[in-house]
Amino acid sequence: MKKLIRSLCIGYAICTISCSIEDSNEVQIRVKNVSTYLLNDFTIAAGTVTHNYGDLEDGQASEYVTYDYAYESLFIKFSIDGESWIRQPVDHVGETKLSSGRYRLEIDVNDFGSQFQLVNYDIIKD
Repeated sequence: MKKLIRSLCIGYAICTISCSIEDSNEVQIRVKNVSTYLLNDFTIAAGTVTHNYGDLEDGQASEYVTYDYAYESLFIKFSIDGESWIRQPVDHVGETKLSSGRYRLEIDVNDFGSQFQLVNYDIIKD
């Protein structure tokens, strides 16, 4: 009887752990500023979480922040010298969620404030 109870407990524990890992879409995202600009109040919204990473100096990488889930098209907001830049996804139709794990969002800004302004970002699985 003790062996049966022990086997049931071990089986339940294994199932609980493996099911929670499979169902989890949690992702951890950090931001790396690869531009030559200071990015003020850098904010990402993904899933049900909005996080302000604060100010990111050129070349600086933030700590990881956990989101319940995320898509590649993230809400991103920051400012440079008082001018704001916002990327607001319309929807996520046709997109798949990022698989659980750690990601690095590398952001680069060229000619901010000019008519040729270009903001590029890549999401890289660490």
